[in-house]
Amino acid sequence: MGTENRRESISEAVERDGQVRLSELSQRFGVAPVTIHRDLEYLASEGVLERVRGGARSSTGVPPIRSEYSIRRDQALSQKKEIAVRALEEISDGATLFLDSSTTVFALAKALEKEPNRGLTVVTNSPAIANDVVAPSIHFIMLPGELNQPLRAITGRWAAEFMEHLSFTVAFVSAAGITSSGLNTTQRELAEVTKAAFGASHWSIPRNSGRTLSLTWRRLMSWILWSPTRACPRMTSPTTGVQA
Repeated sequence: MGTENRRESISEAVERDGQVRLSELSQRFGVAPVTIHRDLEYLASEGVLERVRGGARSSTGVPPIRSEYSIRRDQALSQKKEIAVRALEEISDGATLFLDSSTTVFALAKALEKEPNRGLTVVTNSPAIANDVVAPSIHFIMLPGELNQPLRAITGRWAAEFMEHLSFTVAFVSAAGITSSGLNTTQRELAEVTKAAFGASHWSIPRNSGRTLSLTWRRLMSWILWSPTRACPRMTSPTTGVQA
């Protein structure tokens, strides 16, 4: 990870958690403590944070409340970013995308911030994406419906029915599990939205996140999996088994 991206990640961590420790950042990014020290000094000079002994804290001094969603969002960050990079390769200019409310797909939405103007339209049931992703070149559409606070997701009949009038180039969703019969989740209301998104999509790409809907392979074109034994995430066709 380059200096600019590392400092951006540190800024996000301070904004999210209220404070960071130098030793933890050094271990997380795999760089020497002196490198993190320089990063913190630079960010402090920019007014992004305030230096304290052993680390830094938010310049506002008010630590945010940690929600279940924010905890999940911060897990396996490097893997999610790798998956996002692989997913970007499947997005064509002018595409209309569906991005679900999972934290894995949130990483893809953040990656889209850095993309040039490609004429994309993004439909999402994620309040986090709608609130946190700043990309003026992307046309965002937020689904109507009921707010599930723990999942930070818009769900319910309204959301599913709204998508009956839409058409997506590709849908990106994250699944708790993958079986021979399809995708699995324990959240019924989330399953309804996912099925509706797949029904409106020309191409659907799930990403394994590790919850138990069954969504059949007939609506599925391929999935992206991260493996610690491979250099990068792979895309696999559920019908042919072909990997890329």
